[in-house]
Amino acid sequence: MSPRPPRSESHPLLIGVSAGALLFALTLFTLVMFFLPTLISATQPGPSWTPPPPTVAPTITPLPTKTPSATATTSGSPATPTSERTFKTGDMVTNANKGTVNLRRTPGYLGKYNSDRIGLVASGQPLRIIGGPEQKDELIWWQVQWGDKTGWMAERTASGLLILKLAE
Repeated sequence: MSPRPPRSESHPLLIGVSAGALLFALTLFTLVMFFLPTLISATQPGPSWTPPPPTVAPTITPLPTKTPSATATTSGSPATPTSERTFKTGDMVTNANKGTVNLRRTPGYLGKYNSDRIGLVASGQPLRIIGGPEQKDELIWWQVQWGDKTGWMAERTASGLLILKLAE
């Protein structure tokens, strides 16, 4: 029987060279992945279209100034709208606005959650005045009944357009 050849062991130099080559390849790959996109985008041209400068200067129309519609009483009670008090309990009114108007749970519109809105009243819809007026957020609010819903609507918009008018 012939003797077995001795088991060959890996040479330490071969292990070191292999590990170094692997480390060099990983470093090169990392550098290419990080810096290649930057190099490519630097060679790309910028936007090919630039918008033309405006030919007409924009005109700025100032907002109309608000005049207080409520007068304070001398008895110390809260301000009650006198000049705008056009409705009384039981009056039938309509939405005179061209679009829909929010019917709200409580008077006011600033800082309200969406849950304060009960519904959207379409233009021309009839409503019955059941309470009010109350002043909130510089508007006059009326409690109205619309079908089976009861809520609050402003008499005018913040810009002064009429929302509620007496039904004809």
